[in-house]
Amino acid sequence: MKQVLGSRDQVSGKKDGGLTPDPWPLAPETSFTIERAGTDEATFMEVFSMLLQEHKEVGCAPLDTDKAAAHCYRILEMGMTFVARDASGSAIGTLSLKEVEFWYSRTSALFDGWFYVPPTHRNGRVGVELLKAAAKEGQARGMLVFVMRANPNRRAKQTTTTLMAEMAGFLPVGYLLKVSGFRGQGPQSDSASFSSPDP
Repeated sequence: MKQVLGSRDQVSGKKDGGLTPDPWPLAPETSFTIERAGTDEATFMEVFSMLLQEHKEVGCAPLDTDKAAAHCYRILEMGMTFVARDASGSAIGTLSLKEVEFWYSRTSALFDGWFYVPPTHRNGRVGVELLKAAAKEGQARGMLVFVMRANPNRRAKQTTTTLMAEMAGFLPVGYLLKVSGFRGQGPQSDSASFSSPDP
């Protein structure tokens, strides 16, 4: 069953007319809702189609369609996948979460299974509202939320970490986001640094 997390008025993608020009075009103004995805065939096909599109953009290995479809369905069954829908009901973005235990603790956190917004709806409110839905899910479960952003075309920032990585032959292709203002559960959750879970 799908659960609507916001009304079209609450999550209307309005341009903010910022003070500095943005080098990337803003997504067109679009009214949309954020819904919790179900496991029905129509929802699976919508989400999986977006994930295939994401693979075309940022995939680093050949696509195994059977494995990818099984993974997608497994994540949908966890009940923490959100889909943005435009006024006509078409899917225009998705973000999923899965529970992962830290390697050094019995405490778990929520990590994204995927986060994708098609190019036609980027630089607007769709991604922001999907992230807000993920943050709300983490708060409801008393868990930290981490979302990885992959962007192989992003310009590397000139930081010490980036320079060291480049010297070792690595190229930054993304970054890890952590929900702010919320520390999660457990006595060790006040630590300032968190490690990635075991693969």
